[in-house]
Amino acid sequence: MTFAGIIYAEQLWVLSEVLERHCDAANIKPGTPEYESEGVRIVALYENGARTLYALLAGLNEPERTAPVPSTIPTHRQ
Repeated sequence: MTFAGIIYAEQLWVLSEVLERHCDAANIKPGTPEYESEGVRIVALYENGARTLYALLAGLNEPERTAPVPSTIPTHRQ
């Protein structure tokens, strides 16, 4: 994972704290692929404007956005 930008000690603390709290609550163990994935999600939220501990935690609790499912309604050809 790469990070494009500068991060200060206070910001790093917030990111680490969010990762620890979130993974502890979700029973995700450090060193697992899931733990790393959650870290990536947290950095993405941070880069998209969630900069506080509470904003990041709230963002993690939102359902992940996925591509819309194509319509299953049949179309009639003429």
